[in-house]
Amino acid sequence: MAINNEKFNQLYSYIRQDLIKSIENQTYPPNSELPSTRELSNLYLVNEDLVLSVIESLITEGFLIKVNSSFFVLDIRYQETLTSKGITLNLNSMNNEEHIQFNELRKYIRRAGCLYSMVLNIQPEDDIYYIERLVKRNDTPLWYEENYCAVNLLPNLSHIDTTVYSLESILTYHNIPIGGQQQIVEVVPGTKRLKKILRLEPNKPVLRFNIYILDLYGNNQFHIKRYYHPNAISFNLEN
Repeated sequence: MAINNEKFNQLYSYIRQDLIKSIENQTYPPNSELPSTRELSNLYLVNEDLVLSVIESLITEGFLIKVNSSFFVLDIRYQETLTSKGITLNLNSMNNEEHIQFNELRKYIRRAGCLYSMVLNIQPEDDIYYIERLVKRNDTPLWYEENYCAVNLLPNLSHIDTTVYSLESILTYHNIPIGGQQQIVEVVPGTKRLKKILRLEPNKPVLRFNIYILDLYGNNQFHIKRYYHPNAISFNLEN
């Protein structure tokens, strides 16, 4: 049975909030295995694709981790280790009363130009989406990100609410396979506008993740520039 966009959004939001509540009240305790997508689809009376979209979003947000074909509740939220780069990064954990907000600051279509024609393997005259998002915890900035995607990959992205859906879940919903990710981490000075958005002092450096979401052939589908507020994370650089 087909689900229209409004109904899909309602079901997606309901299932997402219900799973988060079940994780936080430890109905699904840390390190436990989540019920299968088939079991969850039967529980919520929806198709498995919708359930998988929600799960992909919760993986991105740090609630879950995928091991082979199963999904497990993370013991410590927002923890990521990048030992291959000599960097250990911990996104500081939250208590159950704290609220995460995803805010879409800007979204528009522009030409790829020379740089993003090379990054996204398209022509300079092709159109790309540019999306700015700010993520807050109880109105305190956690990170700011810039997202770049070819319009021909997701023509209707301008009508999708990115305050609700992660980029990974959008790709999954549209049956666009993800082959993996590449991440490059660097400390950058940041622009005046970035400092204002993250409420940083002018001389405060910023940790930037360049994230490339790949297709099955290793080509870039999305490019994300994510800038973390220093108070949102702790990290160590090893020589």
